[in-house]
Amino acid sequence: NDLRTWASGARGAWKARMPFEGLNILIVEDEPLIGFVLQDLIEEAGGRVVAHATTLREAEQCAEIEGFDLAILDINLNGEFSYPAARRLAMRNQPFFFVTGYAHLKVPDDLSGVPVLDKPYTRHAILRT
Repeated sequence: NDLRTWASGARGAWKARMPFEGLNILIVEDEPLIGFVLQDLIEEAGGRVVAHATTLREAEQCAEIEGFDLAILDINLNGEFSYPAARRLAMRNQPFFFVTGYAHLKVPDDLSGVPVLDKPYTRHAILRT
């Protein structure tokens, strides 16, 4: 009985702190497994993935659509950088941040204020960013 009470309280505490509650998210990620894990994390935190791009071309197209509140962009998409899509998002004042497995990459000066999260990232790091 104590375990049930504790588990119920833990679920309630998590739901009370769902940072993506009600948010529609765009994921730009070329690695399918990472994209699926990120989508699960977003959904567990109350959000909804409304689009998922895996190439620069798809990312640029998605950057023009309405209906999302936040974008998470992998910097390197199969050898192409997502910076053109990021610039489109910035011009629209659309919130976004970068993730990358290439910590040594320098973000262009015009995007230097955008948060960059290094891979592998933790659940806590994504939610905090």
